[in-house]
Amino acid sequence: MPETTVPPNVLSALHESEARFEAFIEESPAAAWMKDEEGRYVYANTTMTRICGVSKESVFGRTDVELFPEEVARQLQRNDEEVRRTNKPLQTVERIPTSGRLHSWSIWKFPFERGGHLFVGGIAFDVTDQIANEAIVRRIQKLESIGRLAAGIAHDFNNLLTIQQVYLSLVLADPSLHDSLRESVEGIAAASERAASLTRQLLVFSRKQIMRRVPIRLDEVVYRVAKMLGRVLGEHVVMSIEAEDPGPRVCADAAMLEQVIVNLVLNARDAMPEGGRLELDTRQVTVDAEAARLNPEARPGRFARFTVTDTGVGISEENLAKLFEPFFTTKEVGKGIGLGLPTVYGIVKQHDGWIEVSSAVGHGTTIRVYLPTADEETLSPPSSREEEQPASGRETILVVEDETPLRRVVRMILERRGYRVLTAVDGVEALRVWSEHQGEIDLLLTDLVMPLGVSGLELARRLRRDRPHLKVLFTSGYCADTNAQEELASPHSAFLQKPYVARLLERSVRELLDAR
Repeated sequence: MPETTVPPNVLSALHESEARFEAFIEESPAAAWMKDEEGRYVYANTTMTRICGVSKESVFGRTDVELFPEEVARQLQRNDEEVRRTNKPLQTVERIPTSGRLHSWSIWKFPFERGGHLFVGGIAFDVTDQIANEAIVRRIQKLESIGRLAAGIAHDFNNLLTIQQVYLSLVLADPSLHDSLRESVEGIAAASERAASLTRQLLVFSRKQIMRRVPIRLDEVVYRVAKMLGRVLGEHVVMSIEAEDPGPRVCADAAMLEQVIVNLVLNARDAMPEGGRLELDTRQVTVDAEAARLNPEARPGRFARFTVTDTGVGISEENLAKLFEPFFTTKEVGKGIGLGLPTVYGIVKQHDGWIEVSSAVGHGTTIRVYLPTADEETLSPPSSREEEQPASGRETILVVEDETPLRRVVRMILERRGYRVLTAVDGVEALRVWSEHQGEIDLLLTDLVMPLGVSGLELARRLRRDRPHLKVLFTSGYCADTNAQEELASPHSAFLQKPYVARLLERSVRELLDAR
């Protein structure tokens, strides 16, 4: 039988095809390998040898026990045995040390026969970033749910606290109040204010707090707060500040931004009971698309970054996942209620920013806060106005409040000041009152959040169709409408945060009526 001769061009094409396939496998970001019946590696590509941390030559003929930590190796071997026993592919996700840290690998293993021998092949993809991003998204969704619950609770409590604080302020303003009773009433008022402070923190976390944004240089705020906190850090904590000069400008609520810095600095101090270094850093940074992909909350662009680094005890991976949950704390009972970092999270999110945390037990913590830089051309400094004393008036005010006790006490206070007061329990009734008295009403005092589908914001818009320059004083325990900021920017609008005392209500009404 004559010999079959393979043409040279076919041999050349075959060798070229084999070379291409080998290059394809070797350069693949996926790890690829084959093991014999004894679990020894007979092939491993470049990515696989990187996982093992040895050269390609060192992998061949070795088993998992010789290449990986014992616990990891035993799990990989159990997976191989499952593939051989079932003679079916198997998909798992394993945590394997890679380049000095644990990575998550999605691994596909499959059986195949060659020359009467059963081999196990494998392909693995590094899904560390994907899993981390999914965990972040789940945390964000969880925090959003908790935030909605917190906002609803804060709204109801603020209504109750407003009633309480208004009546207490009226009692304390009575000159005939006996000194022995005054001390007791002041104690009740102080407790009420502490409760109000708690609801304010819940509102900040849920991002339902009304903000007053102004252009601010981040470094100036940091230096100001650091000077104030220097005395409370203690001699055992050494604080240093590294800041660009001039620092980046942000459009922010100054009080809220100060609260972010205070909470982060005090949290860092508490993480160093034996003392240590506390480093603050402010600068403008550019986040590129690749960096933004590592965090679902991030986005490309120019940002002001504030960094707090401590040399404290660090945070475990388990606790990192709960860091921004309300009432989660690792501190002793009485040392904290777990609202400091949730408050920071809420403020930063409300300012369209995000937070990144890196930490390890025993190696300290670094928290980076990213805020959008301000467009200086579109910003103007806040106007200042001297505080005026509350005065009486003869104007007509429409009070819209669904909480009956609060509606009654507001009416009583305003009528004592000489105002004529009309009331409505909700937006629907307010529209009816307006249709009968619109020519007489000088100011609308309305809660932002009301039942029956007509919110305070919608009510104001409808009334202003009849009278565009109607004065409107909004009040609320929280702001559920994201469009409220635009409406509050009107020169004919103002906002009064619940809870409030009688004097503040009187002043707010008079100032808005007198504004031109």
